[in-house]
Amino acid sequence: MSEPGALCRRVAAAADLCLKPHLHAVVAGDGFGEEQLDCTLRIQPRSSDGTRLPLDDIELEIYRSGEDLHLMLSWPAQPQQPMLWQGNHPVWMDGESGLRCERPDCGAPLEALARRLRALLGPSLQPS
Repeated sequence: MSEPGALCRRVAAAADLCLKPHLHAVVAGDGFGEEQLDCTLRIQPRSSDGTRLPLDDIELEIYRSGEDLHLMLSWPAQPQQPMLWQGNHPVWMDGESGLRCERPDCGAPLEALARRLRALLGPSLQPS
């Protein structure tokens, strides 16, 4: 995947599917590189009537460790909410202390999004 727009479109489509009923746009963060092996994206939800929901924005960090793809998903406007690290399995961490915690009630859709993104992005972000 050579252009940031293609990656953003794929992430937005996955978010639309997993995080219903909202619609999503995705914006690349600063330092989005051509190799795209490590990047930060912001998933921006809108209600069905088009109203932006900035409190529900999700920050998505995509990075590799060796051959493995890892994702970190968090709500930047809600630091008290836990964050999700997704490698081979999901790990929820307290948003303030970083200690492991239980999945929040609203966590299942975010885990579904993380699994879908790993499946979609893993092959496309292979180093050349």
